[in-house]
Amino acid sequence: GVFTRLLIVYALLYSLMHPLSMGINATGRNKFPQIAFGIILISAFLISYILLENGYSPDSPFIVSIVIWFLHFSMSVFFLNKYTNFEVAAYFKEAVIPIVIIVLFSAIPTYYFFIDVEDKIIKLVSVTIFSFVLNLFLIYFIAMDKKARIFLIKKIKNIKNKGVA
Repeated sequence: GVFTRLLIVYALLYSLMHPLSMGINATGRNKFPQIAFGIILISAFLISYILLENGYSPDSPFIVSIVIWFLHFSMSVFFLNKYTNFEVAAYFKEAVIPIVIIVLFSAIPTYYFFIDVEDKIIKLVSVTIFSFVLNLFLIYFIAMDKKARIFLIKKIKNIKNKGVA
């Protein structure tokens, strides 16, 4: 239910964070960012603890973590921009926006298309196949530029030709 969806959102958001963290670490100037990030992450733990102690939903720590992620993400972009020539606008244009579009265009139709399927096995197989094909299509046309599409087609043709020989 809701818990699983929040966990997926949390995991997806943090997958956007890894390249930024690697970029900051690559500069070698990571002492202050790591202290700041540690304080942010500890605050998520403390806020979650306070909410749970006061009777809030077990889902509340994930909501807190998602909210804290935006602060963590903003600080990561700030530090990477400060330490390198990181182009924030290009990052959003080439990475974040395509990912958001793909997630929305794959999650929403998948959810509504299979909402009435009652058999859990059929639903699992159908959603998996539908999501896989839809995501391939979306990634090919939204996330990949012309150069990447040409590269992919060449690689597929090479694999196909090697398999035939």
